[in-house]
Amino acid sequence: MSSGRSTEDLRARLQSLRQSSPQRLEPVRDWGDTFQLDKLEDLQSTPGGSASSSAEEEYADVWRDTRPTRHSYVDDQPIERQLSYGLNPAVEETYEAAFRLIQLAAEAERGGHPLQAIELYTDAGEVLIKVGRGEPDPLLKQGIREKANEVMKRAEELDEWYYSVQESARKAALPPQLQIQRTQVPRVQEAWRGRSPTLSQAPEFTHMRYTAVSTKDPVKFSDDGFQLRVEEAGKKIRVFVTITMYNEQGSELQGTLTGIAKNLEFMAEQWGDRAWESVAVAVVSDGRTKASASCLDFLTGLGAFDEEIMTVTSVGVDVQLHLFEATVQLVRDDNFESFYPPIQLMYALKEKNAGKLNSHLWFFNAFSEQLLPTYTVLVDVGTIPGPSSIFKLIRSMDRNPQIGGVAGEIAVDHPNYFNPVIAAQHFEYKISNLMDKSLESVLGFISVLPGAFSAYRYEAIRAEKGAGPLPEYFKSLTTSTRDLGPFKGNMYLAEDRILCFELLARRGRNWTMHYVKDAIARTDVPETLVDLIKQRRRWLNGSFFAGLFAISNFSRVVR
Repeated sequence: MSSGRSTEDLRARLQSLRQSSPQRLEPVRDWGDTFQLDKLEDLQSTPGGSASSSAEEEYADVWRDTRPTRHSYVDDQPIERQLSYGLNPAVEETYEAAFRLIQLAAEAERGGHPLQAIELYTDAGEVLIKVGRGEPDPLLKQGIREKANEVMKRAEELDEWYYSVQESARKAALPPQLQIQRTQVPRVQEAWRGRSPTLSQAPEFTHMRYTAVSTKDPVKFSDDGFQLRVEEAGKKIRVFVTITMYNEQGSELQGTLTGIAKNLEFMAEQWGDRAWESVAVAVVSDGRTKASASCLDFLTGLGAFDEEIMTVTSVGVDVQLHLFEATVQLVRDDNFESFYPPIQLMYALKEKNAGKLNSHLWFFNAFSEQLLPTYTVLVDVGTIPGPSSIFKLIRSMDRNPQIGGVAGEIAVDHPNYFNPVIAAQHFEYKISNLMDKSLESVLGFISVLPGAFSAYRYEAIRAEKGAGPLPEYFKSLTTSTRDLGPFKGNMYLAEDRILCFELLARRGRNWTMHYVKDAIARTDVPETLVDLIKQRRRWLNGSFFAGLFAISNFSRVVR
């Protein structure tokens, strides 16, 4: 709904809907009143108004549609089931009550009860209109008005459908529930603390957009009608960066984003001032309840997150992912006097915790498949790319079109040589970079491009007719453990190694992988022996079985 739509308009629609909506479900015997949420107690009274518990028991009959046809919509359905939605006869005029009504309406739809859904959506719209009128926060007020419009629109759709579809087809032909619920608020503008964005007053620089994504399978993201803002704007994304995170602190995300912003600055020097328009960044967070408060606070201050808007807009939706989109600029100092280039940022907050691989599934199968970037860059939160490291990864693939994937050097951030655990890892990382990856790069096959900092040519890994490196990479998500078996079950603990081998062995192609020694990214490492053992325990099984798989399937490389 546009922000200009008035509350009076909503009230007019509400009144019109109440006048035109189908009669409420009534029992076969006349109880003298219609089914209304705020008069539920009347259903337990006689026509004269005197309460009668015995009457309720005596007339606990089936509910039937009282339209002129007198045909039954819900055949032989007990009253107890009809009242199973937990309706409160005295509805409070609060946000919580309205949200509860919307949830009940959605449940009624899923249960095949459109009349109850119409009533509940209409009542929810009325409550939202009333409580929204006194809301002092203009941004929240806008979100409430938009939500009121959405639920009223849904009630109108159900009302129109109810009169247009033959009764015999109703249960099988319920109109699809509204999936795309979206709002846009000037949250980015607020983050500028009263100042105007330096580049433009366009909505992408001032407004954050929130979308409640209900798609269960990321591959159907575009088919279900969802569209990223950069795609709507017609921008061609050349470099698409993903930052995967779980419960890390806001300072870690800030460090990673700052490293990316410095790379954008370097790209502007090489490719021109508008280089940032060809770069997008998606932060995929694994689980709404797992996200740290400091991370959400940082994103809120940046103008890329709003919990209240998320709560209001997503109510009644079987949401799988909360998608926030904003074009933000990180400041160099607290005085707002110097800025990094803009970042076209997407914050994808998954409703449920499903693992890092599932986060990559959303990044590749939903977002990348829509944007079709030339290059994709994988970064873990807390990993800080050097000021030109991402640029150097991309440059190496630009110079050699045969390169399908690249890795940079991962170094220990501020190594403490007095801690033997950290010092040992620092030594291991250096030896691995100087000897292992350098030799593998000469051969054109790097056994693992680390998910903490690596890049792929999207064309090289993209699925074609359901086959390719990416489908193999996600196989542990699409195949049960029993079907995988013990060998592949262990092998897919190191799915990034499988991705590298499938890239090398892709039929009909001649992709190679390279190591870019001067593309450095710094990361934190386990500081205690216990944490190190836990980390390596995950790595060793997968690495061993993935190595056996590569050796046993080497014939695929030379075919």
